[in-house]
Amino acid sequence: MMETLAVIVFCAGIFTFLYVSVLPLIGTYNDLVIRENNIDIVYKLYNIRLAIQKDNKLKDTLTNNSFKNIVCSDFKDEDYCNNLMTQMELTNYDLFYTDSIKNNIEGFSSYKEVYDYLKKHKEEDNPTLILIDNKEHTVAHLDYYEINPSVSMGDLILKKVPKTGTCSNIIYEEDGIKYFSGTNDCVNFNYVWYSGKLWRITAIYPDGAMKLVTENNITSIAFNEYGNVNFENSYMYNWLNEEFYPTLYNASEFIDTTKQWNATQTVSRSTKPAESTLVSTNVGLLNSFEYYNSYRNLNSYSHGYLNNKYYWRLLNPSNTTEVYRVDETGSCSGTGSVWVYGTRPSIVFKAGLNFTGSGGVNNPYIVVGDIEIGKPNDLINTRISGEYVKLKSGNNEQLFRIISVEDNKTKIIALDYANNKDRKYYDHVTGTYNLWGSGTTTGENTWYTYLNDEYLPNLKTTYGELFDSNLYYLGSDGQLYDKNYKLSVCANTTSGNTKDCDKTNDKGFFDIGLPRYGELFAAQQSSGSSNSMDMYLMNIHSGWMVWGIKPDGEATYFERTQLEAARPTLHLKSTVKIKSGSGTETDPYVVGL
Repeated sequence: MMETLAVIVFCAGIFTFLYVSVLPLIGTYNDLVIRENNIDIVYKLYNIRLAIQKDNKLKDTLTNNSFKNIVCSDFKDEDYCNNLMTQMELTNYDLFYTDSIKNNIEGFSSYKEVYDYLKKHKEEDNPTLILIDNKEHTVAHLDYYEINPSVSMGDLILKKVPKTGTCSNIIYEEDGIKYFSGTNDCVNFNYVWYSGKLWRITAIYPDGAMKLVTENNITSIAFNEYGNVNFENSYMYNWLNEEFYPTLYNASEFIDTTKQWNATQTVSRSTKPAESTLVSTNVGLLNSFEYYNSYRNLNSYSHGYLNNKYYWRLLNPSNTTEVYRVDETGSCSGTGSVWVYGTRPSIVFKAGLNFTGSGGVNNPYIVVGDIEIGKPNDLINTRISGEYVKLKSGNNEQLFRIISVEDNKTKIIALDYANNKDRKYYDHVTGTYNLWGSGTTTGENTWYTYLNDEYLPNLKTTYGELFDSNLYYLGSDGQLYDKNYKLSVCANTTSGNTKDCDKTNDKGFFDIGLPRYGELFAAQQSSGSSNSMDMYLMNIHSGWMVWGIKPDGEATYFERTQLEAARPTLHLKSTVKIKSGSGTETDPYVVGL
C-alpha cells in the first residue's frame, strides 16, 4: 500500500513540477483565459507516462491529496526523485483522476470555473488527469491515452509541432523519417544537453530513434587527404570516432550504432542519395540531403534552423574530388576534401530513452543517465569536456569550457577572445625558427608576452595558485602540411589516436597557451562570422606561417607577425574543486581550492 501511494505521489509530483509553466490560464477562476496549444505540455505528458510505467494501477487510484507528501526513500531511484523534489512546489495543487469527462463532469461542479473549462471538453470519453493550481488559478487536463507506455519520446516531441499558424509547416517526411524543417524561431523545441554539449534533434525514425547534431562547431579539421572523398578511414571518420566519441558520457547506453549513415556521392543536395555507400559509425556528420531537409519547407537556406553562420562540413561527396560543406550564409556546395572547415558531430539516440527538461534552448532535454551535475567540493577533474567554468579577472568575468583532463589537470579554453585582441603569434626573427616562447626577442606585442605577463597574473590575483603548467604540442615546419589533425600531436599517423600515439618532439611546458589544430573547441564559438575575428591556434604550419581560424570558421594559416585574436587555454590543478554552479553556459561552475 505504501509503495503504491509513493508511486502515486511521485507521478503527481512530476506532473506538478513540470506543469507549472506550461498552460497558464491567466486571471482568476472567475476570469480564465485558456491557452490550448502550448507545446510544453507534451513533455509533461511524457514524464507522467514514465511514472505510470512504474505502476499502471495509478490510473485507478489517483486522488486530489495523495501527492502532497513525497517520500523519496520509497523509490528505487531515490536520487532522481530528490533532484525533482528540489524543484517542486506542491502545496498549491489539486490533482484528480476521472475515467471520463463525458460521464463524470458533474463531479467537478463544485469547482465552477474548472467545471466551465471542462464543459468545453465534455464529449471526451478517455481516462483523464486534471490539475488545478490554486495559487496561479490555472487548470488543465490530460488524456490518459496520451501517456500510455506505447507512446515514444519521438512521438511526443512530434506532438509539440504547431498545427496552425506560421510555424505549422515544419515537418518533412520521407521513408517514414520525419525531419524538422523551418526557422530557428519555429523549430525551438528540439534542444538536447548531453555530455556537456548542446545538440539539436534533426530527425525522428519510425522506431523512435532520433538523429542529433551539435549546435556549434566542435573543432575545425580537413575532411580527408587531397582528392580522397571517402568518409570511412578519413581524417574526419577517425577524429569523430577516436577523439570525439570517447568524450561522450555513457555513449554505449544511449547511441544507436545500428543505423547506417548514407555517404553516397550525389550531384543534387535536394535528392536523397542512392544507398550505394552506407557507413557504420558511432559518430557521423549530417549528409547534404539531411541538411537540405532542415530548410526544405522554407525554400531559403539562409533561414534554416541549422544555419549557424559558419562554414561546416557535411558527410557525402558532391563529385569524385569534392565533399559537401555549408558556408556562413547557409548555402551548401562541394569543395575539395582537404579544405578545413568546422565540424558538427552527429549521433543517433536509441529509441526508448528517458528525458527531463522541456526542449527549449534555456531548458533543453537531458537524457536520464547522463552524468550528474557536479556538486560543491567535487574535484573539477571528475567533470567532462564541454562543461562551462567561470573565471574572473579584475572586473571582467569570462567563460571557459573544459577541453579534457590530462594527468589529472583540467584543460580549459576561453569561450571568447582575450582582451587586447590584436597581437602577434611571435615576432619575426631573421635566420632562425622559433617556437612559442622559445626565442629571446618576444616583443610586448606578442601573445606569449601578453598572456604570461598580464593575462595569467591577473587571474592569479583573484585565484592564487589555481593553475599549473603543462605540456603543449606545437608541431614543426611542414609537419601539418597535409592537414591531418593527428600530426598536431603525434610523430606519425600510424600509432593510434592523439592520446595514445607516439608524440612529436616539438613540444614544451608552458603556463598558458592556445588551442591546437583539431582540439575540442578549437573553432569559432560566437554567433556567426559577423561577430568573429581571425584567431591563432598554437601549431606551426610552415615557414613563417601559424595555423588559425578565420571569422567564417574555415581554418587556414596566418603569418606569425599578423595581428590576430586568441582564445587562451589553461590547466587547472588536480586539487581544484567546484564551489557552485551546474556546468552549463547560464550557470557555469565556480571553482577554487
